[in-house]
Amino acid sequence: MTEKLENMESVLQELTEDKRKDVLNFLTKCLGREELWQDLEQKVSEVLIFGELQMEDPVNRLLSSLFNAAGILVGARAEAILDFLDALLELSEEQHLVAEALEKGTLPLLKDQVKPIMEQNWDELASSPHDTDYDPEARIPCVLYVVVSILLELAEGPTSVSS
Repeated sequence: MTEKLENMESVLQELTEDKRKDVLNFLTKCLGREELWQDLEQKVSEVLIFGELQMEDPVNRLLSSLFNAAGILVGARAEAILDFLDALLELSEEQHLVAEALEKGTLPLLKDQVKPIMEQNWDELASSPHDTDYDPEARIPCVLYVVVSILLELAEGPTSVSS
């Protein structure tokens, strides 16, 4: 999981400051609105499959961040956004924590609070063969850690040091 998170952060670091702000602003406006997340997830999937952007799309600014300056789809970036959306959808009940931390500027504190729980639960998840024997609730802190880490990456930008 750590490697996947680092890959997601690395890919998102390549965004310009304006694109990072666009992505962060759109994602934070949609917190707690599952229907918007699912719609966005579908649109990102379609962009990834077809490799093109529908200009009339209302989330054009977010979707345009999936392309480089030459207009070529950056598949790894689209995958990172999809992974983030998947993680956020898993946090249906915990999204209010993320929204509150964003509003109050306490995302780093939330990340620090979740990290030891995530590490403890990650050991349980990693030792469960085929993901059948573990408690599904053990996954929530891991997913919450990923979501908070990515939001921090988007907020802090390329000068940040990944933790």
